[in-house]
Amino acid sequence: MRIDASEYTITIQKVKIEDDVLFEATIKELPDIVEYAETHNEAYDLAIDTIDLTAEMLENDNIEMPKPYKRKEEYSGRVTLRLPKSLHKTISNLAEIDETSVNSYIVAAMSEKVAIGSFININLINSNFLSSTFTATSKPYEVSHQEKRYFSAARIVVDSTDKKILHVGNM
Repeated sequence: MRIDASEYTITIQKVKIEDDVLFEATIKELPDIVEYAETHNEAYDLAIDTIDLTAEMLENDNIEMPKPYKRKEEYSGRVTLRLPKSLHKTISNLAEIDETSVNSYIVAAMSEKVAIGSFININLINSNFLSSTFTATSKPYEVSHQEKRYFSAARIVVDSTDKKILHVGNM
């Protein structure tokens, strides 16, 4: 079976390894593979070659090659969610105090969680983060045409040696 390697999800990132600046190519569908090159194009070409070679080797061993990831282009924005009654009650009460709908309150809470998670991924996992404690604040997002909501500051405590998150909480 012939595959089109260009359909696979290839990520190229500039990295510093010791004193060298290189381009690192990773393939989402083949997470154990990492290629390094001196230029962006060389890293991409190495990833393409590696996908082709991996497909050939797997075919020779009668093992199915992982299919390219297909991104879902459209989302309805609608999710059905089951909550424990106690959590539903708490959310309803907090939404009422906040003078907003339950839906808007849940969207705000989920957006805050995603914003903090994105901040952690960008600043901890992809960089040499040295500080053991830092503060993250997220930007406003649109809840409706009439109302803007701001997230509270969050305190994130990190073990700077292992880059492990020890605590995420409000200031």
